[in-house]
Amino acid sequence: MTTDRIRIYTLAHRLNLKSSELLDHCHHLQIAAVHPSSSITIAEADQLQNLLAKNGQQSPQVSAKAITPETQALAAQSQDLDLRDPSYYFNRELSWLKFNQRVLHQAFDPQAPLLERLKFLAIYTSNLDEYFMVRVSGLQQQVAAQVITRSIDGLTPQAQLETIHRVLKPEITNQHQYFIQTIKPQLAAAKICLLDYASLNSQQTTYLHQYFLEQIFPVLTPLAVDPAHPFPYIQISASI
Repeated sequence: MTTDRIRIYTLAHRLNLKSSELLDHCHHLQIAAVHPSSSITIAEADQLQNLLAKNGQQSPQVSAKAITPETQALAAQSQDLDLRDPSYYFNRELSWLKFNQRVLHQAFDPQAPLLERLKFLAIYTSNLDEYFMVRVSGLQQQVAAQVITRSIDGLTPQAQLETIHRVLKPEITNQHQYFIQTIKPQLAAAKICLLDYASLNSQQTTYLHQYFLEQIFPVLTPLAVDPAHPFPYIQISASI
């Protein structure tokens, strides 16, 4: 690997210019450079510096000839940088899962107050609901359309779905176990009880029945679903 070439973005940084500005000057001098990662020879860099000096944009003392050995070493390393390499990128969908993992870890923190941990469990689940409605459904649509194009990180839509399943299955299992084995008993100890209908006494069931008749039933809207009436769009997050 020779060190007699330098990337546009490296030279632009050295000369305190934007890469786009330096590329404009390359076009003016007919230097073959079309992208910030394009490399040019040191002689071409000298031509650019001379042009900048004539235009009064850069002091002649800061020339390409004055590039330090450290900068030349950096330029040499940049020759090996392939920005198309998937290893340089994080997948957008999987990166979001990492974010939601941090929310779940807040719920697992024993130093946090009990209701705060319960709230973080709820936030984690609410986030996943939206994630599946928007992002996972988008991937499923791509799979249904037989899209096999890889994203910049190298994954096809099908591979992304498989990875999401592999990451979330044990994570959601841990969430449920933590709620049942840790959070729920602590809530009961604090006299906050989560009961199913079968465990209610007659007074409680009577109250719920009356509450349904007076508060819930009046706002329910019957909908007919048949071939002439397709199933309506229901906004899940809509407030009542």
